[in-house]
Amino acid sequence: MSFKRKRNILFCQWGNGLLETVLFTPLALFFLLVVTDAGLYLVRKSVFTNAVRAGLASRAHHANSSPLYLDSNFALRVDEGVLEEILDGVVKETSDAVTKGMSSASFDDYKLRAVGVVFEVDEHSGKLLRYSFNGSAESHGNFSLKTRAPRYPYKTQETFLREQLDHANSLSPSSYSVPTGPIVDPQTGYASNRYYGISLGIYVELTALTGGYAPSAVKNSLGEYFAIQQQELELLHMRR
Repeated sequence: MSFKRKRNILFCQWGNGLLETVLFTPLALFFLLVVTDAGLYLVRKSVFTNAVRAGLASRAHHANSSPLYLDSNFALRVDEGVLEEILDGVVKETSDAVTKGMSSASFDDYKLRAVGVVFEVDEHSGKLLRYSFNGSAESHGNFSLKTRAPRYPYKTQETFLREQLDHANSLSPSSYSVPTGPIVDPQTGYASNRYYGISLGIYVELTALTGGYAPSAVKNSLGEYFAIQQQELELLHMRR
């Protein structure tokens, strides 16, 4: 084999290797960044989930008394001042947990909201009749998940509550009713359970947009894949 032919073969092999490197390197970097961002998404999702649950778990420490009390007619009422104090405390505790979990005080791509939910309950069956809102608190109110990730399947507060209440009413009595205890019917002599006419819950919603090494892509073309929505509803029990 002549020297010229050998040289041509070597140049062809070198050119093929260079071409493979040029084609493969961007794909390898792309998949590396995607996998890394996906891992960060899962980690940060657990941070937000744990933050919301920690905020709700610490609600009892945010008030000196219960937001529910019995009036002179032994009807259950809501103390709005105490409820506002609890909602503010839940938001603060959750925000602190987010900051600690993200290890960054400058992270602000999220919105947190806590709302008091008053349930009207049938006193005989414990079935939920309707609900209304009483008081709210929020943090980072300028952030909008629907604007930043418009294709994300965002679930509204009303849809979430309707699903939760439909499930609660499938139980007998509802899991969101508060029993007063058994009451004896003077005519029949039989005892049956009775329920307070209202109960109180806290709805917490945290929406966020996470991202890692490619934040511009995450916030634009890949926004819906890195969006997080965490919703929780928990019943507040009356202190007896």
